[in-house]
Amino acid sequence: MALASRYVDKKGQVNEPFIGLVRVGDTSAKSLKEAILSLLMKHSLSPSKIRGQGYDGASNMQGKMNGLKALILQETPSAHCIHCSAHQLQLTLVAVAKKHKEVETFFAIVANVLLMSNELSKALQKKEQDIANAMIFLDLTKERLQQMKNEGWKSLMDEVSLFCAKHDILVPNMEEFYIPGKSKRRPSSVTYSHHLCVGLFYTVIYLQLQELKSRFDVVSGNLLLGMASLNPANSFANFDKERIITLAKYYPDEFGELKLRDLSHQLDTFIWHMKHGDPRFSDLKGIGDLAKALVEENLVETYSLVYLLVKLTLILFVASATVERAFSSMKYIKDELRSSIGDAFLNDCLVCYFEKEVFANVSIDVIIDRFQSMRTRRVHV
Repeated sequence: MALASRYVDKKGQVNEPFIGLVRVGDTSAKSLKEAILSLLMKHSLSPSKIRGQGYDGASNMQGKMNGLKALILQETPSAHCIHCSAHQLQLTLVAVAKKHKEVETFFAIVANVLLMSNELSKALQKKEQDIANAMIFLDLTKERLQQMKNEGWKSLMDEVSLFCAKHDILVPNMEEFYIPGKSKRRPSSVTYSHHLCVGLFYTVIYLQLQELKSRFDVVSGNLLLGMASLNPANSFANFDKERIITLAKYYPDEFGELKLRDLSHQLDTFIWHMKHGDPRFSDLKGIGDLAKALVEENLVETYSLVYLLVKLTLILFVASATVERAFSSMKYIKDELRSSIGDAFLNDCLVCYFEKEVFANVSIDVIIDRFQSMRTRRVHV
């Protein structure tokens, strides 16, 4: 199992470092929980400070009582769970293929759906992405799919006709009756055009839209609405004080009754300042930009409670891309020449592989001194 953390540093920048690999005896929720907490404590990270969880959507992560999410929530109620959005997107495509047997045959439709979903997938896997922006991309994708359903059939047919003409492929008469199966005797009142348009084109897009709505529902409701209300895009067009207060209530360790009252007053001053008092905040695109701007303008102490909510929003995982890349990277680290590499050495190599920017700032002399001080050697390095 691979584990990564996500935090906001003193500059307001989102960081998602790779912590390491851990071998587990089985994949039960209890074993995974013990392995995660053990690895966190090994790195002096307190489990009580967890304020978000993100997983790849495996079945043992989804149980309400026995899943890993529920076990961690029992100890840390503010550790709200977001299943990997990129993985959920992939599952929507798989689900559509299972529900419609003909979908694999008609590549043109699938290609158009994949093209729209691919943009969302890339956006979800950006390390600096925040959950509010991710949901904006999700809404845009659903709108584009709906537009494709309403207006895309004619252009698709024109494209197919041009392809057939170019490659001397006979185009069937679309007004003939469609006869499913092998029997040609069964009467039908459905034309080929109606079958392909309604039975396939519309149905595939409808199924994709339904899967997107159902699988991403986990991040809907008051939690998401509060996050969206903090988004500074279009001069804080979505700002809603009540929704932000509701968001704060999801973090009782940070926001008690007195802090909630202070937050209410601070939000009044904050939004007036953002909209009327400082033009430097008028062109911000996302919550990540807001965090960095508050730090750069020395307003973290002034709006400390607002900044705390911004950080809590940013640390929620949008996708588990970092840990998935860890497994993809193993083929470069553990190749045929190093097939017997041990767990500890493999973990250390992966950390160095992922955190190239950090290790690039470590001088060779420091490494030599560290190596020399580990134990007495016959020859000075």
